[in-house]
Amino acid sequence: MAKNYWHQFLPDQFFHIYNHASGDKNIFNSREDYEDFLLKYERYFSDVFQTVAFCLMPNHFHFLVITKGWEPKVKSAAAEDEFDSHVKDLFRRYFSSFALAYNFRNRTKGQLFLKKCKRVSFDRDERLAYLICYIHHNPIHHGFVSEYEDWKYSSYQLYQCEPTKVFVTQVTDCLGDDGTFRAAHERFRLEWKDVSTDS
Repeated sequence: MAKNYWHQFLPDQFFHIYNHASGDKNIFNSREDYEDFLLKYERYFSDVFQTVAFCLMPNHFHFLVITKGWEPKVKSAAAEDEFDSHVKDLFRRYFSSFALAYNFRNRTKGQLFLKKCKRVSFDRDERLAYLICYIHHNPIHHGFVSEYEDWKYSSYQLYQCEPTKVFVTQVTDCLGDDGTFRAAHERFRLEWKDVSTDS
């Protein structure tokens, strides 16, 4: 059975949201591109998401979020569909706004993102710790850095200092204090290496 990567957005749930550049192009070519993407993310989604973790890579991105409570305009059986439609419309406007600015800055044109942004809901107890580490491990996995703290465009460092660009909800009870947080990521690195080299 094929995996469903496009779960319905529902209030008060955890979601892993990710998307990739269209074709071979990059989404981010400069610090300005990265920072503009995060600023626009905060502007569009601060009312509907609490952000747990994120990582921006040159050609793709990951966000781990908790959807906030939702007060529908009309209480009905269609309220959940209303929330889903609202969030998907926010993504449409978010991607369009970023693409316009990106194309102007980089003197390019055309579509930046794959049309369907993947979003997968998950159980907090089963997947949260794994996904936080997985998202922060992306720059190491793809060979951009060798240490977690060396990648500027992830939430790893924000767990250890005052958040600036994006409000990061610190769900550290699944990883422990700062020492355990670091240790959990190092264990993930070793386990990932073991799996990737397992014959």
